Amino acid sequence: RLDTSLAAVERDILKSRQEALAILALALLVTVLATGYMLGRIVVRPIEKVTYAMARISGGDHEYKVAERGSDEIGRMGASFNTMVTELQRTDGNFRREHDKLTTVIETATEGMIVTDATGSVVLVNPAAVELLGKSAEKIVAAGFFDIVEDRGFIEDCLRLGIPRDLD
Repeated sequence: RLDTSLAAVERDILKSRQEALAILALALLVTVLATGYMLGRIVVRPIEKVTYAMARISGGDHEYKVAERGSDEIGRMGASFNTMVTELQRTDGNFRREHDKLTTVIETATEGMIVTDATGSVVLVNPAAVELLGKSAEKIVAAGFFDIVEDRGFIEDCLRLGIPRDLD
């Protein structure tokens, strides 16, 4: 009859299991960290760069472009963004040229003209309006469109009803 204790063997088996689980957990942790790092480099960072570029463009820097890398979705997104920027530059240039033409026409017109923006603020007063009203352009801009003459109601009536015939 053999009287041997298996306690030492069981202890070694338990220790081997614990070591195997520790190695497995460590391998899993390394895999998760490596995957996160790669996702950050491949996906998140390029999206952050495009987001940064969008902020630059919306802030008025119409010259900023992103690097186009690869032919995957991120690369195509960068290429599309750069195409949009190029089109925005072209459109902005067209608007500026048309604005300059219109400003030239207004500035050289012999009739008094006052231009307002969408909020009703005076943004342009031509020399003929300055002469006609007898006020500086700065005073006209500061006063606002409805106060270019003493009778505010007169301006409101002209806009609502049209210019009275005796003023044509």
